[in-house]
Amino acid sequence: MSDDQQQRGRRWIDLALCAGAAFLTIAVIVFEVLHIRVAEKLQGNEAGCLHNLRVLSQAMEFLRLDPAAKDGGAITLDTMMARVLLKEGNVVEVVSHGRGTVVTASAESNGTVKIRFEKSEQDIDPRAAGVKLVCPAGGQYDLKPGQQPRCTVANHSLTNAAGN
Repeated sequence: MSDDQQQRGRRWIDLALCAGAAFLTIAVIVFEVLHIRVAEKLQGNEAGCLHNLRVLSQAMEFLRLDPAAKDGGAITLDTMMARVLLKEGNVVEVVSHGRGTVVTASAESNGTVKIRFEKSEQDIDPRAAGVKLVCPAGGQYDLKPGQQPRCTVANHSLTNAAGN
């Protein structure tokens, strides 16, 4: 083999190593960007669910203190919605509109709340529109008298949020 052929062979090896390093660097950057987005979404889902669980806990306490409330039996989300004051940040589902977040829930004269959906914001009457609190991650709320409300999604728990 001549020196010229050896030099060309080394150049190809150097080029292949540089291309491999560049590909690996780009792959790591893409992985980190996607990882950060997924982590942020999971944290946002957990924060939204914990916010809802706190509101449900407060509503259950009001229900417990209400002398007109029935003793024992399961508490349904529909029963709870009649007693829950929707607060800013609640994640809700509205019949025929889908999921959204309560933007403003001030005590307006008409009793509506402003809810931000994916593509719009709308004023909705929660009593007439079938509004219910939902977990942003798709979990189901478990409400039992005398216990903290729970979500079926792991880590969505008021006991986990005690340090927050």
